[in-house]
Amino acid sequence: MANLVFTPAEVNISMTKGDSLSMNVTLQNDDGTAYGLPAGVLTFTSSIKKVSDSTSAGTFTCTQVGSTNVITMYMSPTTSAALVPGTQYKYDLQMAAGNDSTGTKKTFIKGTIDVESDVT
Repeated sequence: MANLVFTPAEVNISMTKGDSLSMNVTLQNDDGTAYGLPAGVLTFTSSIKKVSDSTSAGTFTCTQVGSTNVITMYMSPTTSAALVPGTQYKYDLQMAAGNDSTGTKKTFIKGTIDVESDVT
C-alpha cells in the first residue's frame, strides 16, 4: 500500500526583534523532486499569527523568483519590531492558483517564530 503525504514541511524560525528576515524556499514534492507549478496566475502568501488565539501579527512579502520554483519570503524590520518576545507565533507559506474558490491551493511550509529581544 502506498502512503500519500500532504503535510507541509515544518521550518521553525528564531530571530531578533526589529531585524529583517529574508529566506528562499524551493518548492518541492514530498519525494524531493521539483513541484510542478500550475499554469496561470499564481499568488503566494504568508501570514503570521499568534498561536494562542490566531490573531494576525503580520505577513511576509512573498515573491516568486522569475518562473522558477523558488519563493523569496521577506519580513520587514517594521513587522518584526511589532512581534513581542515570549509570545508564540506561527506562520505558513501558501500558493493559490487561479480563482480562490475553485483553483489549486497548497501550503508548502509552516512553522513557529521565536522572537528574542534586541540588545542595541
